[in-house]
Amino acid sequence: MGDYWLCDDFDLVRRASALRHQFISCVLKVVCGLWKNTEPQDKAEMARLLSIVQNQGESNWDPTYSLCEKCDKSKGTIPDEREHGVLINESHRVCDFYSHLLRKINSAFSDSNTYVFTRLEIEDIKSSVEEIVHSIVSSLPSSSIQHEDKGSKHAVVEMGSFYDKTKIGQPDEFDFLAVVQRLQNGCYVPERSCTERPGSCHLVVKDKTGQHKILTSVTDENGQVNVKSFRWKCLKDMHFSIQTLGHQGTVNKETGVLTVENYAVAINGPQCILKLRWKPTRHKRTLSISVDLVPAIEIERVSDVINRCDVVDESVYTELVNARRCYVIAKPLKSCDYCFKLVFPNADQSLVQNLDVGLKNALHILKYVANLVNETSPLLKKVFNTFSLKMAVLQYNFNDEVLRSKRVHVGTSVVGILSIIHNGLEQTPPFLSSAFTIGRNVWGTLSHSPEAEKDIVSQSKQLVWKLKTFFSDTRLTEEMDEIEFHELRCDLVNICHLYN
Repeated sequence: MGDYWLCDDFDLVRRASALRHQFISCVLKVVCGLWKNTEPQDKAEMARLLSIVQNQGESNWDPTYSLCEKCDKSKGTIPDEREHGVLINESHRVCDFYSHLLRKINSAFSDSNTYVFTRLEIEDIKSSVEEIVHSIVSSLPSSSIQHEDKGSKHAVVEMGSFYDKTKIGQPDEFDFLAVVQRLQNGCYVPERSCTERPGSCHLVVKDKTGQHKILTSVTDENGQVNVKSFRWKCLKDMHFSIQTLGHQGTVNKETGVLTVENYAVAINGPQCILKLRWKPTRHKRTLSISVDLVPAIEIERVSDVINRCDVVDESVYTELVNARRCYVIAKPLKSCDYCFKLVFPNADQSLVQNLDVGLKNALHILKYVANLVNETSPLLKKVFNTFSLKMAVLQYNFNDEVLRSKRVHVGTSVVGILSIIHNGLEQTPPFLSSAFTIGRNVWGTLSHSPEAEKDIVSQSKQLVWKLKTFFSDTRLTEEMDEIEFHELRCDLVNICHLYN
């Protein structure tokens, strides 16, 4: 059923729609308590319809979308699917664009050849990736990682969209921190030296008493850790660890086999990028998986590196403190050889998971839009990357007092988040603040060429304006069938592919 909208045969679409509406009519009787009065022949018809319209395989992600605000059981319309434990694919009464779009995103509909993964396969992929990552980290030299508990899960921190449950499409991207916990004879002490660079700090190596500085291969004569030296040492250690992985570079599971194919190092980034290949047992098509493994140092007390005035909201600062730890990663800056970048994976994950369902849905939609944009306009990727969208969502959440008191509508949220992005593009230079450190520009420098940056900003502003106009269209909340949805979705794709 989920693929009928791709077919050019409109009669097939109409037949699918009629079957679906009959099936949903039966489901409504069950949900609203009318099933006991249903005739036996109707029950048999529901079983027949179910066998026709049932999707193949299992859904690859837990559905976080909900139907629109019109849903109300007391009025005889569709109840909330999660409250009643019933997954209703579509409604003949409430069938808005966002419900359609979220379901199609959830089933990776943008590629008609996409292989559908079952929940068991996704769990096997996840556990296999984690097994390989832990093997790499546990075999690093003890001077590089937490040697007291070598190989424990505490040496690896899970982060990114897969773990905060905002990943769309296939399970093909994973992100981890490889924590450099302690030195054998000393410790890393954070210092806020470059106060003009929010979201960063310096590190000094001291003895266990914290009184005396220690000189190592990654420090200068004052005991300060050089970012490039630290990055190079950690990536070199990872190189040897991956090279010696050998037979452990293959993980066999019930549903498939995961193999390490290659790896790369970012030119100026902090991460080592693993290239893995998943071969399912029940299908010939393989899945290429990218894993970012970033060396990091744990900062045990968040208050050592960040103050309340640095954070967008009191609740965010509380979340950071409650997380008890943050991390620094070695992302080199031209302006300073000693500034490590602060990251807050634990607080980040908690804040995103606690968002209202409407905001989560808005984030899913905007990530889908960003994927469309990046397909044909890679120069705009820095503006429409996942982290920027997440920061815009969090800003919208904390800046709009109305959101704190009522359920959030998806369309309103999408337009509001796009407005925050547009306001950032209007500034000189373009500036989108991090939710964790408000003085840090998550966009950074869009281009080293002033003319190129001007062009990127101009195209991005036009695109955001067109998207705001599209998502403000009143047709998006009206009743529609598959054909009408297909037409609107094509309009959205055309907007995103305009700048190719």
